[in-house]
Amino acid sequence: LLSTVRRAGASGRLGILADAHILNVALTRARRGLVVLGHEASLSSDLNWKAFFNYCRTKDVLIQGMPRVTTDEEILKESWCRALVLGLEVQVHGLQSQPDLNGKTGTIVALENEKGRWEVE
Repeated sequence: LLSTVRRAGASGRLGILADAHILNVALTRARRGLVVLGHEASLSSDLNWKAFFNYCRTKDVLIQGMPRVTTDEEILKESWCRALVLGLEVQVHGLQSQPDLNGKTGTIVALENEKGRWEVE
């Protein structure tokens, strides 16, 4: 989770958030996934942030709006379907049928099957 929420002051400058090296480190160190919280219009005043948002938009992973917290199964399922895509490397947790696989990594090779599961190799 990368929070870019900060007070810009009267200048409106991004300060440390505009440092290309720090941005590179922040975006490339995630091992499992990355969620960035921030105000796109403000961050996009920096060309690197603007390029990042454009890239996210082309991959259809940019979610705009206020964060939502829910226990609604349909909304949660939709979120998982957006996040879990073919070719994504994942770490397996919570398998009761094959506990020896818990903690192992694999790649999603098939999306939700008839049992409502994703297939990982």
